[in-house]
Amino acid sequence: MRRLKLQEDGAIDLHDNNNKVGVANDNFDGIAQASTISDATDINIDELCKEDSTDVHKAKQSCPIFSKNKCCKIFIVFLMCCIVFSTYVLLELPVGMAKTIIEVMQLTTTQYNVLYSLFFLPTILLAPVGGLITDKFRAERSLPMFLLSCCLGQILLSIGSFLGHYWLMIVGRVLTGAGGMVFVCLSSYIASFFTRHINLMNGILLGTARLGATLSVNLNSQFYSSLSSHATNHHTRLGIVLLLSVVLILIAFICSLLLWYTRRYVKPALYKRRSVTCNYRNWSCPSLYFVVLALVAGVFYAAVLTPTSVGELYYMHKYRISLAISNLINSFVHILPVFLCPLFGLIINQVGYNPVWILIAVLTGTLSHFLLAYSNDSQSYAYIGSFIGGASYSMFTSSIWPMVSLIVKPEFIGLGYGIQQAVISCFQVLVASTVGSVADNYGYFMVQLYYIALSMISLSLVLLLNMIDYTSHREKRVNMSKTKRKLRNKEKL
Repeated sequence: MRRLKLQEDGAIDLHDNNNKVGVANDNFDGIAQASTISDATDINIDELCKEDSTDVHKAKQSCPIFSKNKCCKIFIVFLMCCIVFSTYVLLELPVGMAKTIIEVMQLTTTQYNVLYSLFFLPTILLAPVGGLITDKFRAERSLPMFLLSCCLGQILLSIGSFLGHYWLMIVGRVLTGAGGMVFVCLSSYIASFFTRHINLMNGILLGTARLGATLSVNLNSQFYSSLSSHATNHHTRLGIVLLLSVVLILIAFICSLLLWYTRRYVKPALYKRRSVTCNYRNWSCPSLYFVVLALVAGVFYAAVLTPTSVGELYYMHKYRISLAISNLINSFVHILPVFLCPLFGLIINQVGYNPVWILIAVLTGTLSHFLLAYSNDSQSYAYIGSFIGGASYSMFTSSIWPMVSLIVKPEFIGLGYGIQQAVISCFQVLVASTVGSVADNYGYFMVQLYYIALSMISLSLVLLLNMIDYTSHREKRVNMSKTKRKLRNKEKL
């Protein structure tokens, strides 16, 4: 029995049960090429790669804007940076206006902490769901939906400030929590599109995110003060500041639509290795490697980022410095990643060995906490300790986020990033809620010991992570150079 199969390029294959012979097209001068194909309906990875490369070639010819792949990638990087910058300006807005929000809305410190932490609580629950949606509908389709949720939440937050309704601001902040899934979406997109430069791209986006957060913390309060001559009502001034951030989210939404538009012309490289449909029945329990990686990310982020909540008071109390200098030292963790994240991303992308870089970052972060806890009252130790902490955060962030795409199956990358983001948010909520009581009851020295204990826990987890990688099979090993990883991927294909 014979079956006739018509290919897209015009070639005809005749399949026989006894001997399957592929008859090539007349363009090849009638030369027949023998092949051993088990079934005509089977999907081969090599065929998918050829089809995707053909689609990309046709796309470059049909769209003159993307005639060069580098131009297209630069345009995509610009769009993603705009999205990340706008999102983090929105998410970090309450931090820079904490005093203003408390005074205008007449809130207690506990009510303000609830308002700020409501961003992390939806992320804990919804980040894995957002990862599932990203895997099912792909990142470029899911991103506009998450940004619309952020826009709606910010509108409700500004209306609540106009009317003086605290409950409406809480509802808006919960909807704004979808902004945490924006970075999950973009991380999945980076893993799909920039497989060769994934560390560099994560460094660029994380640096852009820190830039948006830094500007939001430092400029929004000044903009609020500048409106005093135009609006005397404090609720109106606060509402205007919150409403202007909606414009940035709308710009980010337009950029996400353009990102979706570019998907029509260039297919991400990782889709060549993805299944045609994402079947979650094939999802198994996370590996020990991934569980330890997520715990490392959660514990170390909590040990590095949450100290900024009490950092101003700690520096003023121990080193006897002014509030302005204390704010400057405390902001090193947010300012330095703007420059160091792309730099470390470029270095790690060229060298490889991500788990080793994570180990170095955790060691330097632990050193910064020891230096701040056991140094004398000289101001130079405050600068050095905060600088080391910012550098360790930059190195850690640039090396750990690409690890998810290296150990998770391509069709479940969004879910992997969502689970890791949920673990990070969970640890930040737990540590931020307990550090205040530790400072009130035992003093700021015990707070530093608390962070040292967290750093030591993360250090032990990183050592366990490197041991797991060392004992893993060669095909699943991540701790290797960039050249060896390329050779292994070629052997797989």
